[in-house]
Formats: sequence, structure tokens, C-alpha cells
Amino acid sequence: MLALGLVVAFSLPAAGTEFVIASNASSGDLWWSETYSDDVTSEDVTEYHLTDAPYRFTTIIDALEFANNPAAYLGLELTDSPSSFPTVEITLEASDSQTTSIIGGEISMSNYQNVTNFEIAPSNVHTLYTPDSSTRHFVFDSSATVNLENLIFEGNSGTGGVEIALGTVNFDTVTFQNMNLSGSPGGAVSISGGTNHSFTDCTFTSNYAANGGAVYISGGSGISFTGTNTFTSNSAGTNGGAIVSTSSALTLEIEGAIFENNGAQQGGAIMIGGGSLSVTDSSFITNSADIGGAIHLYRGNNFKFTASSAKNTFQGNTATTDGGAIYVAGGSSLEFSGENEFDDNTAGDNGGAIAYNASTASTPEFSGIIFNNNHAVNGGAVAILAGSANFAGDTVFSQHVNITNGGALYVATNGTVNIADEVTFTNNSATNGGIVYATNGTLNLYGDLTDGISTSNGGVLYADGTNLTVNVYGAIRNNSAADCGGAIYINNGIVNISNSSGDAQIEFNKADYGGAIYLAESNRARVNINGDSVVTFAGNSAVTGGGAIYAGLNSRVIFNAEILFNNNRATNGNGGALWLATSSQIPSGTVTFNENAAERTDDNDDTLGNGGAIYIGSTTSGTVTLTYPTYNYSFTDNEAFAYGGALYTLSSDIVFDSFDISTPNVARVGGGFASSGTGRVTL
Repeated sequence: MLALGLVVAFSLPAAGTEFVIASNASSGDLWWSETYSDDVTSEDVTEYHLTDAPYRFTTIIDALEFANNPAAYLGLELTDSPSSFPTVEITLEASDSQTTSIIGGEISMSNYQNVTNFEIAPSNVHTLYTPDSSTRHFVFDSSATVNLENLIFEGNSGTGGVEIALGTVNFDTVTFQNMNLSGSPGGAVSISGGTNHSFTDCTFTSNYAANGGAVYISGGSGISFTGTNTFTSNSAGTNGGAIVSTSSALTLEIEGAIFENNGAQQGGAIMIGGGSLSVTDSSFITNSADIGGAIHLYRGNNFKFTASSAKNTFQGNTATTDGGAIYVAGGSSLEFSGENEFDDNTAGDNGGAIAYNASTASTPEFSGIIFNNNHAVNGGAVAILAGSANFAGDTVFSQHVNITNGGALYVATNGTVNIADEVTFTNNSATNGGIVYATNGTLNLYGDLTDGISTSNGGVLYADGTNLTVNVYGAIRNNSAADCGGAIYINNGIVNISNSSGDAQIEFNKADYGGAIYLAESNRARVNINGDSVVTFAGNSAVTGGGAIYAGLNSRVIFNAEILFNNNRATNGNGGALWLATSSQIPSGTVTFNENAAERTDDNDDTLGNGGAIYIGSTTSGTVTLTYPTYNYSFTDNEAFAYGGALYTLSSDIVFDSFDISTPNVARVGGGFASSGTGRVTL
């Protein structure tokens, strides 16, 4: 007999409350029972013919006798010829403003494919409680269109909300709260089929499931969340504290939603395992997970984050490992457009805001994004762990501090990462690489790099990869490192500095060693200075050595452009412009040294204040011949506190062949050139 049923139990209503059941069916019976069981018989029910609808149930409600768990069964039985009534519309409504509680049970529609419309739309909010004997309020498994409006689904342990296998279900101003399905997915809603399901102005609060604490989607297509849908304090045992979608055919659209304080192991708010995702004007606040604090994009097609009338906001999300806000492991494409803001998100390992680890996807475009005050061990804002990436469109990185590696970015991919000239970096800092820490692949830096701060090495960049190439095209200025490389620290890898868009300016950077650039003692550490016009190092300073460049043993400095070193300083050390470990490292090219200085604060320490322009400091002996025009060096007004106003060598023999050295340089000893120990200078 059971075909379509709604289990209801009513709290005693206020006087005058009516419930109306209306239908346009031409035949069939409407029936109710004061007791609910799976074996309801004809003796248990009172029947009404649908042709006489609507029915007003004031007297039935008043007549119910309430026990500890009162329940009544309200059902619908159609004739054996469903084709005789192609449409059945059922509306439950209250005739006054009183809010009344309703206990909902299961509605199964599988045997009545021609029930095309089913509606519960009370004029005021009603609460549906799940009986202990049921795991779902409603199960929709026919091709019907179902509209649910102004309802509150209230659950308890072992109960869930709605299951959808077929048809179309529209939720409008529906609340799901306290659903708990520890052994099943989708605490509030589970969708395995159907098309064009919609959620408008719905609320999901404190629901739990093994996967998809609020909503689990394994099938279906065209699912949308519009209006203001709110997901608060939902959780999952494994994936997707609020939503999990694994359907490869699905396009999931989320607009204007708020996800707050949701949690799971992967994807604190959302986990996507297939299909496409579009997020517009939505907020993700204080969600948490082991990986992907707000969103885990595991695999799928197209992922879009778009700001339209408002913006997408990710704030205060946390991941214990990677991706404080978003972790990307797969997908065909990832796109950001409009204003997307990531503020104060945290990851325990990689990518305070975003960790991108999708080597097979097309190159994502990070455009128009504001990254502010995010935190991680590696990559305060973003970690690129695999694949390639483009950063463009007025993207801003600011206020990332107390990061270990890469204040703004951590690059550990074998792909290519491009950072366009309109990208802005402001007040970022890290132990190593105040802006970028790179270990692999190709990194192209097109814009100006400013205000990077390192508490150890590399105010802008820390390069440490045997297969790493970094290309720098913009100006590098006003960066600092407490130890080495005010702008760039090269432990391993090749860094190319080019002036393809005009004269390259590397200026006002400072460190203890290598005011602008520091190369570690490695034959795999190399810097190439390239360009068609002058590359200028100006106003850089180092306390101990190499006001502009410090080159450790076996590293290489190569000039493929005209170079100007102007007004660089070693303030209490050696090599106002260049500190080189050996004379064999002296780069060829056309180089001008102007007004550089090696200074010292201790007047009694003759090991300091040597080599106003160049200091060659290794104890390794040998002879290097510098022949003009291969070495077209010019020294003007350089000054050393102690030895060698232009050049000082500690042990190497240097032969200057056909050099014009008439321009005055100043030192206490050897205004032009000086040596000590076993070193000799021959002009």
C-alpha cells in the first residue's frame, strides 16, 4: 500500500492552525494513520479521495494523542494506472503565522514515475525531525520535480536529510542541522542522480558524515547554490567538511555562499574529485583540514574562482600540511578572475594560501588576487610544487612575515613559473628568500622586486636547485638580508639578470655579505648579467664583503652586457663592488667602477677596508692575465680605507695587459692596485 508517504507528528498547534493537503490528481487516495509502522494496513488509516481535495486537518491534529514519541503517517496512494494522472501536486501549508514542528520520514517515489511535481511549501518555517527508525527524511528516486521550501530538517545520531537519485529537487530557504551519518556520505543531502538541483538561501549547520558533512554528490548534473547559502560547523570524517563532489559529469556552481568553521581531513569546506567547479562571490572563513584548509581540488575538469558583484574571500583557513586555503592536486584548468582575496590563511608545510601540485593540468592563471598576511613554512602565500603557473593581472603579495622559505612564493616544480611585471610584492619576509625560494624548474621574474626582507639569506630570491634557472627582467631595489645576498642568494642554480625592457637597475640592497648578490661556494652557482644596454649596480652595501656581489669559491659571475658599479659599499669589510674568491673568477666584459668604497670602523684591523672596487680574497695562488679589450675595465674615484683603491688581491698574481689606469683612485696603500701575502699586480 505504501507508495508515497510523509511521516508527520505535530506539536500541539495554536488555535486556528490548519494544514491543507491539496492535489490536482484526478484519482487516488490520500490517507493518514495515528501510528507509524512499515506494515500499515487499511484498518489503520483514514482515507480521503483526491478528487475532493483540498483537506483541512485541524480536527485530525487536535485529536492526536501524544505519547513519548508521537507520530502519525500521512500518505498518498495512487491508482494502478499512473498514466491517467500525469501530474500530482501536493502542497502542505499552514493557514496562520504559527510555526509548527513536523517530524518527517521517508518519501519514496520510485514506483510512480509520473508524479511530476511534489511540493512542501508552508507559508512559514516548519521543522522536520527524523524518527529513530529512519536514516533519511526524504528519498527521491523518480523523475519528479520536487520543491521544498521554508523547512528545517532537524537530525540526531544516525539520521540524515534528503537523498536524491532521480528527478529535480529545488531547495528554497531550507535549513539542515545536526544530521549525523557516521557510516554514510552526505549528512544533510546525498545526490547520486537527477538534473538541475538547486539550493537557494539554505542553511547547513553542524551536520556530520563520513564524507561530505553537509552535501555529498556522486552523480547528477547542473547543481547550483545561489542566493546566500550558509555552511557552518559541518564536518566529515575524511573528505569535504561541507561538500564533496565526485561526479565527473557535474558542473557545480556556487555563488554568494558562506563557508565558516567547517572541517575534514581533506578539504575543510569542499573536496572536488570530479567534474567542474565555479565559485563566485563567496566567503571561506576559518575552515580547517589536514590538506586544503578550505578547498581540496583533487581531480576534475575546470575550476573557476570569479568575483562578480562582490569578491571571493578566503580568511583564517588552516591546513596542518599543504594549502592553508586551497590545495590543487589535479584538474584540467584553474582560473582566477576578478578580485579574489586570501588573508591570514595558514599551512603547516607548503602554501599558506594555495599549494598547487598538479603536474598534468594546463597552466593556471593567478590573476587579480590579493594575498595578505598568510603563513607557511614554505611559501607564505603560494607554493608551486608541480606543473607550471602564471601570476598576472595586478596580483598583490603583501605582509607575509616570519616564513622559513619564500615569504611570498615557494617554487619546487620542474615546470615554468611566470611572474608578470604588474605583480606587486610589498613587505614580505622570510628566513631564506624574502619573496621567492626556488629549488627547481624555470622561474621568470618580469616585474620589479622590492622590499623583500630575509632574516638570513636572499632578500628577494633564494636559489637552490641543480636544475633551476631563474630569469630576472625587472629592477631589484630596497631589499635586505641579515646574512648573505641582500637581493639574491644562489646556493645552486643559474640566475640570469637581463635588461630586455631597458636599463636594469639593481640598487639600494643590503646584507652582511653580498649587498645585492651572493654566490655560495659551489661550481653550480652562477649568475649571468645579460643585456643590450647598461646594467647598473648602484647604492648597494654589505657590511663585511662585496658591496654589490660576493662570489664564493668555484662560483661564476659572467658579464654579457655593459656593467656599471656605482657607489656600492663594503661598510666594514672588503670589496666595495665585488668580492671574488679567486682571480680566475674575474668576469670579462666592459665594466665601469665608479665611486665604490671599502670602509672599516676599526682603524687597527688591516684585514678590512681593502679593495675599493674589487677584492680577491682566496689564499689560492695563481696568475691571471687581464687583456684589453676582453677585459675592458674602467676605475674612477674608488676608495679603500687600507689597500687598493681600485683592486686588492690577497695571493693571486694579476697581470693587466694594455690597461689605461690613469684615473685616480684612493687608498692608504696602493691608490690604484695593491696586493699582500704572495699576490702580485703587474701593469
